[in-house]
Amino acid sequence: MTFTIKTQSNIIKILGILMILGGVIRILANQWLFELFFMGHLWSDHPYYLYIYKVLGAFVIFTGISFLAISKNINQYRLLIKTWSLAFLIIGIVMLFSGLFAGLNIIFYLPDFFFCFVLALFLFMIRK
Repeated sequence: MTFTIKTQSNIIKILGILMILGGVIRILANQWLFELFFMGHLWSDHPYYLYIYKVLGAFVIFTGISFLAISKNINQYRLLIKTWSLAFLIIGIVMLFSGLFAGLNIIFYLPDFFFCFVLALFLFMIRK
């Protein structure tokens, strides 16, 4: 499947916005939000876990902002897109095995690693 440059740019822009929103949600997450998504038993109010969760949210926002910047001129950033396709594949694999080895129910990490795999595939397809 091939996408025009404009379509590629729009998809990357949408992904960037979604990542920014996802990062903000992670930064603002609290016990109520975990319970809303039926993950209340995974909530920890330990300061270290709260810190890690918020830092992860900031990195997700960073990635989203980077996607928005790249969407302005995809041809200029082809090498970065190729690198990101590999990086998101590795991140997805780490998420998958970390969730498995931690003994989590797949429903809690399926969206994360699935998103990374789909993103890696999309980036791999448009890097050409």
